[in-house]
Amino acid sequence: PHDSHFPTDYHGIPFTDIIRKYWEVNNRGFEPTQGDRDTLTYQLACDLRHICGRNFDWLDQVIPCYDGFPLEEKRAKIKSALALHLKEKLETYKVPQLYEQVATIHRTFNGKLNRKAYQE
Repeated sequence: PHDSHFPTDYHGIPFTDIIRKYWEVNNRGFEPTQGDRDTLTYQLACDLRHICGRNFDWLDQVIPCYDGFPLEEKRAKIKSALALHLKEKLETYKVPQLYEQVATIHRTFNGKLNRKAYQE
């Protein structure tokens, strides 16, 4: 298991219990299988994004890979769920097409994002 950087519970209820109940309510108690795991993982990420602070890493920690689901595919579903939220809030041209995790956010002397620091 990987290190937990984020809480493993929500208001004292473990995410494992929340997800188990989620499948009980939304999928007749069955965890996703190969035929439906893409759609159901995406749906789970959409529903959990609110209580996980719309944080990719937290969702990645909480949502398991179901039925041999490759990690990168699971992460793509999480990114899609987070992008949907942005599409609901922003104009189309403002929604990022590329997401990149960075260790620190570089800023100019006046606090704006230093775009030059991220150019390759």
